[in-house]
Amino acid sequence: MRQLCWTLAILAAVEASVSGASRAVSAEPATRPPEEAAPFFPVRLSADQFKGGEAVLRAFGPVTSEASRSTVRFLSLTEKKTDGNPRELALGTVIDANGLAVSKASQLEGDLVCWLGEARVAKATVVATDPDSDLALVKIEAANLKPVRWGSGVPKPGQWLASAAPTPTPTAVGVVSAALREVPSQPGALGVAVTDEDAGPKVSEILPGSGAARAGIQKGDIILEVAGKNIADGRTLASSVGAYRPGTKLPLKLRRDEQVLSLEATLGRRPGDGPSRIQFQNSLGGALSVRRDGFASALQHDTVLRPEDCGGPVVDLSGKVVGVNIARAGRTESYLLPASLVETVVKSLRAKAK
Repeated sequence: MRQLCWTLAILAAVEASVSGASRAVSAEPATRPPEEAAPFFPVRLSADQFKGGEAVLRAFGPVTSEASRSTVRFLSLTEKKTDGNPRELALGTVIDANGLAVSKASQLEGDLVCWLGEARVAKATVVATDPDSDLALVKIEAANLKPVRWGSGVPKPGQWLASAAPTPTPTAVGVVSAALREVPSQPGALGVAVTDEDAGPKVSEILPGSGAARAGIQKGDIILEVAGKNIADGRTLASSVGAYRPGTKLPLKLRRDEQVLSLEATLGRRPGDGPSRIQFQNSLGGALSVRRDGFASALQHDTVLRPEDCGGPVVDLSGKVVGVNIARAGRTESYLLPASLVETVVKSLRAKAK
């Protein structure tokens, strides 16, 4: 019953904004004879009346109000945007009042700070990760936080979802588009070309924006180890890196001139993975998550998320938290991990962190 009430309230709010536009278009008296009736012109919705518009998001505000108090945002202490503000990394879902949250592991790079809303910030540190789910347990240097209340059950295709944010309105809304299923994995890529030398594979090219470029790998470097495994040639390098998913943080050891360096690189995706037409269409909707597959159980919905909006709680129309957003995978394709799975992973992460 509560879900039905919220549905009607949201539809009424959107209808009210549309009807206002309709009245502005139709100023002729209703008594005009049918044979002289003016031609019909369909009402053009304003931008804020679309699914991602401000009017629609405001209508969903009461639905996410409770979950928003259990939502935080993680920012980078080392990387800044063009406007000078810290780069947004991911949202987080508070699971413990004493400063524990879960988030999307592959989005959390470098030193972190956590925005708690209302100008409150605190230092944050990743204390454990789960590669299979891409979830991270994060310790926030703050107390008296509001833990999320997990719901039960899995939403069905066609049901509305709202992605909470540490703000009065959700970050986005959408509809469940497929039943719970496995999302197969693609191999990761470092983003380098190498030539085989006696000392090992020597970096000859670096793909701009790749994990290798961000990690600081340079032309001429000799790659010695990947995740503790000795690398003798380019073939060994390709098979070793390809055994890991995109978004995985791999420790590397390399030789540069006379120095042996240790670096960590976040794997990306191989250029040309998947049909080019599909890749092009997906790119039209904005940036996609680097790690967007390899999930044993995920629910697909059509919410248009930014990669940095993953990690936060998702609610149904009753306000019940049904899971955590884990990836933006396509133009109209995002994934969430169901609440039951997140709870199971959280227990494992807590054990690892002890």
